[in-house]
Amino acid sequence: AHASLNYLSVLSRLQSMIFAWGVNERRQLGLFHQPALQTVPAPVLRFEGLQVDFVASGESHSLFLTSAGTVWTCGAGFCGILGHGDLHDCPQPRLVESLAHARIVDAAAGVRHSVAVSEKGQVFTWGSADMGQLGHGPTEDSEVHQVMHDPRTGGTFSYISSPTVVMSLFGQRIQARRACCCNFSTAVLTNQSQIFTWGNNTDGQCGQGADCPDQKLIFLDQHLERAAMHVLQTPRLLEVISQHEGTAKKVDWKAIACGGYHMLAIDQHDRLWTWGQGRWGKLGHGGMENSYEPRPVDMMRNQHCRAVAAGEAHSMCLVALHRLSISGDSTTFSLPGLSVGRRLETQDSAAAMLEVKFPPQGDMAAWLKSNHTPEEIQKSVVMFDRGLLPGTYIRLDDSRGDFTVHISADGGPIGWNGGIKGELMFAEYASEAPSECEKKICIFSAPNAPEDTSAEAAESWERRYGGMVLEMAHGISKQGAAACIFALPEGVASFSWKAPSPDLAMQLKAIPFGVISHKMSADLRRCAPATAPATLVDIQEDSYGARLEAVLPFKPQGVVVCQHFCRPEAEFPKLETDCKVPVTMISFDAGQQLRRASKPRLSVEVHSECGLCGWGDSTRGQLGLGSLENQEPLVKGKRPSTGEDHTFIERPRYIAQMHTRKVVEVACGRFHTIALAEGGQVFTWGASEVLGCPMGSQPHLDEPLLVEQLQSNARCTKVFAGHQGSFVMATLPFECILPGKVM
Repeated sequence: AHASLNYLSVLSRLQSMIFAWGVNERRQLGLFHQPALQTVPAPVLRFEGLQVDFVASGESHSLFLTSAGTVWTCGAGFCGILGHGDLHDCPQPRLVESLAHARIVDAAAGVRHSVAVSEKGQVFTWGSADMGQLGHGPTEDSEVHQVMHDPRTGGTFSYISSPTVVMSLFGQRIQARRACCCNFSTAVLTNQSQIFTWGNNTDGQCGQGADCPDQKLIFLDQHLERAAMHVLQTPRLLEVISQHEGTAKKVDWKAIACGGYHMLAIDQHDRLWTWGQGRWGKLGHGGMENSYEPRPVDMMRNQHCRAVAAGEAHSMCLVALHRLSISGDSTTFSLPGLSVGRRLETQDSAAAMLEVKFPPQGDMAAWLKSNHTPEEIQKSVVMFDRGLLPGTYIRLDDSRGDFTVHISADGGPIGWNGGIKGELMFAEYASEAPSECEKKICIFSAPNAPEDTSAEAAESWERRYGGMVLEMAHGISKQGAAACIFALPEGVASFSWKAPSPDLAMQLKAIPFGVISHKMSADLRRCAPATAPATLVDIQEDSYGARLEAVLPFKPQGVVVCQHFCRPEAEFPKLETDCKVPVTMISFDAGQQLRRASKPRLSVEVHSECGLCGWGDSTRGQLGLGSLENQEPLVKGKRPSTGEDHTFIERPRYIAQMHTRKVVEVACGRFHTIALAEGGQVFTWGASEVLGCPMGSQPHLDEPLLVEQLQSNARCTKVFAGHQGSFVMATLPFECILPGKVM
């Protein structure tokens, strides 16, 4: 960790501090002469004695807002983006003196411009004006804009080097309370719950329609990918009419966020809307088309959206969870769950729980009708297992979980009905097959982990461990073993290995063989005692939708879906009909706790706790979906203009790894996400340079990581994300001792 962390108890006079880490090539982190890449949290010592409440950070600069309403900036000074009246760089935060007369309550940063909002609702902008992002009208107006020669292009550019009031808003007495920036666009949310947008509208990021009469066509550097841009040079009201409860009404807004080229907003009914560039599915509408006007995200229509954040090409949304209140003969407790059915507005009355034990496969509707009466279902809250996704699993007979394995096509058949039963046997890999493995599902641990975990080494891993799998499977098949599973070491991805010759393939048909991932095998060892009875099962189809569709026509008081995996993988269901029943998905552990309750009665209400959803580009792991073992929601694509490969998802996906963390804040950078949990823990994922932990040669992390360096030194209270950096506001747990006195 950074050396200054050891001295924080004597450094801060307010028992609080701002920490920063990430790319610092342009001194945008405020750390002065720290390295160009700060890999672990470091305190921004310039704010000793000041309380920083908010941070806005762009590609080249940052703005720090204090509790006194002052603004401090640092980083590269080109285009006047620091607001000091010049173009000079500033390696340490410096007070923006021209804003000293106003108490600033919010700020935002684009790639080349900055925005501040005063307590009185005034909007100040400064920096580059070439795409109308400052909102001061045509750049030919020399009373407002300055012009300078651009040595890179040989042309000129317009800018404003000091904060200047956006007069078109001020003149209409429009009072802003929140500002945010795309790369070259600006939006403000007003006290009247309106949104005004201006700047680059080429991809619809201003939401004013493809044929907006106020937009202008401007021509930029011909060497750029797009030399012609549609821009709005002054703020324009974003007006949206929507149907709500059968009546057309004007939409009022309560929250807004901007990504690189798209915007997200939450309306007064907690519904999510997106617009702008659709590349890599970041709008969440199920495609990659641009949306030139605000459009509700259909998959989130039943969610209570609480907050939004956006990166260059990905989006995040905090959604309210459900709280299941359970009362039984001897206990009362509550459990959090994800809403996947009817939007819940008020608490539903308590009803008895009915557990429906569907078969693994088959006609779910017919089975339900033959085992339960309509009256029994209608008066109850129905609970059932989500069921397994298509694939092969080790199922523990005591219902403590199902664990994914990858079985070779050259192995023996499993059968889709009853599967293969046997006791588990855990053993270390050895050159000779162990004795006493007859009729057992044998799981062998790999001898050691590979030193090289790069993608280039994957083929050699498969050859090495694949050979071991074949050798062991061939040996224990002669001992009458039921199955041979090889537990891979950490860092080795699961694979399916085939026999190298037809003769060996014929010999191996006597036994199913394959591999299990390191994470899954660790979970299996945790849940299963030695010699635990288990079944190797092969699931041909996903029965989740069929189970839900079988129950919903009976209109039960509610539905609780229990995850079937120890490792959570909750998702939103795809229903053929509009769901009229509240449906809540709970974790595997919560389901086990609910089953232990005696004669439970359940009621469901909207919880104050939140879960996290993400969608869009995940090429650098910024969606945090890499921990999924049983599903692969991401799809692959290639950008035609550059040939770059991308992985992405076009619709919102629940980030189940954060389900139990009680997320209270989320922020997005270009290629990373940072989240704050209720207990003050900070989690990051995405590009390795902005995770807050040294990652060695690993280019990115695609699942949430706890920033451990902060946990013993501070309690984090707010998180902020810059283009390639992160900021955390934290309180210090110790009394501060300064020379000569005790604080």
